[in-house]
Amino acid sequence: FVAGILNTLNVISNFPSLVIGIVGLVLCLHGSFRLSLQGEVWGWPCFFIGVAAVVFGSSYHHLKPNDARLVWDRLPMTIALTSIMAIFIIERIDEKTGTTSIVPLVMAGILSILYWRFFDDLRLYALVQFVPCIIIPLMAILIPPVYTHSAHWLLGRSGTIFVFVLLW
Repeated sequence: FVAGILNTLNVISNFPSLVIGIVGLVLCLHGSFRLSLQGEVWGWPCFFIGVAAVVFGSSYHHLKPNDARLVWDRLPMTIALTSIMAIFIIERIDEKTGTTSIVPLVMAGILSILYWRFFDDLRLYALVQFVPCIIIPLMAILIPPVYTHSAHWLLGRSGTIFVFVLLW
């Protein structure tokens, strides 16, 4: 409790996600990343919006922690995680498959949170959260990229690492 803010460190520790998210989104929207594939054009901004939104959802939850607010804490992280999963599919497996997976993966993440909230059952949410945490590193190790955009992977990986740390 510092400066009248409950759970101060939990609230202010989310600030880096806002910076990473905004910088990544600005670079996506201004063409600095030179996104050429349709899936990238949708996937990367979705990822960076999720990363930036972590500051709002997590801060809202930690200011007055309860189950209802925990939903808002987890929602942006889920959007970022499911988006990066689709981006990995685009880069490592197939552009068309990855592009068509963006909306279903993000929706699965959102629905898993709603299911958890309304039915008090974490199984679907756990599946949506932990499968990418296993598959993404395996894909990174076992499947070489079809192409590389190392300039934004550095920023994206920073956001991904931040999201993974928040999840654990």
